Amino acid sequence: MPTIKDIARIAGVSHGTVSNVLNGRGNVSVEKIEAVQRAAREVGYQLNAQAQSLRASKSQGVALILPDINAERYYQLYRGLHQAWQPSLSEPVDLYLTNDLPNLELDILQTLAAKSYQAVVTVSCLDNSQPYYDMLRLSPENVLFAYRQPAGAVCYISLDYVTAGEETARRALAQQPGHIGVFCEPLEFAHSAHFTQAIQKVCRELSPHTKLTVIPAHASEVNTVAFDFFRGAIPDLFIVQDSEKTRALTQASWFGSSQSCPPIVQLSDNLPASFDGITSYQMDYARLGTTIASCIRQPKSKEKHRILTNCGFSWNGQYAPPHETEATLNMLILPSPSTDALKKLLPHFYRQTGIKVNLAVYPYDEVFEILSHLHLHPYYDLLRIDMACFPWFAEKALLPLESV
Repeated sequence: MPTIKDIARIAGVSHGTVSNVLNGRGNVSVEKIEAVQRAAREVGYQLNAQAQSLRASKSQGVALILPDINAERYYQLYRGLHQAWQPSLSEPVDLYLTNDLPNLELDILQTLAAKSYQAVVTVSCLDNSQPYYDMLRLSPENVLFAYRQPAGAVCYISLDYVTAGEETARRALAQQPGHIGVFCEPLEFAHSAHFTQAIQKVCRELSPHTKLTVIPAHASEVNTVAFDFFRGAIPDLFIVQDSEKTRALTQASWFGSSQSCPPIVQLSDNLPASFDGITSYQMDYARLGTTIASCIRQPKSKEKHRILTNCGFSWNGQYAPPHETEATLNMLILPSPSTDALKKLLPHFYRQTGIKVNLAVYPYDEVFEILSHLHLHPYYDLLRIDMACFPWFAEKALLPLESV
């Protein structure tokens, strides 16, 4: 087997230069790099990627494994994790897609085994978590399973699908349907099983005579399976686990039924319904991503099984305050067209968050006076000023980075 010594002899350079070239380190001239690369090809030397990663012993951030990136819940999970984890380009979030194919997921695990990640976050389609622990050089606490909980998973995190199922069932039963169709993910996935079981429980307690038709489907099958609801007795109302299935149902109704699509109660993110007949129970998918990032950064405080509550979530953007006291923010701001636009958006911000924002709009000279004696005005939480006066204000109120 060829060695670094062989490459150094052929290239006419030192052993250290060969090592630096092969490992991408040091200040090496272009001529020497090309000589080393030619010699390496000549002797058939191949750098072992896994050994290189081990020698570097340097974390490459986080690997995120998702079924796809188009679904609302997966895109927002990626977005939340990426924004919370990667304030700079030094800690990447590498994305891998399985298309819900177990063989492809196993191939991805082999790829990850040759790299050095601090943690792996996965929405897995495997029925057992053991391949993750066998193939990856990570402690079980650094492999986080989201939404789906394969057998043996040590760390599992999800949103509260039990409460979501109970709330959507109550909202659906308020319309007194005789027949409810439930369109969900496969029931072998933990979050889908919890969601469906909660719906069934509430229906048994509140309306035992209401008929329930539960049809699960993988993401790749939803457009075909949705037509099953329109063969025979069509439900009076649908409860749907995600907005992608809602889209499939409305299309199936259009093409496969002479009637209008029945009302739909769906789980969705903070997006308003796109047309009448759809009621959305809001799920903060991005929050799951930011919470996962926090768990990775603070492993000692990590709970092995964690369900995020839906406290404060709402129906179609109508906020339900989770606390008795109302949160407020006071903002000092200059008059401008953007300030006028902000005033128009604040009612929507309140509906979404429950936080009331009070704008204190003052002309430039009065803002200057306030900033000159800011210690006399401690009640401002936010400040929006003109860039022209920012250097002056920063010198008075902020610390240079090197002194922090």
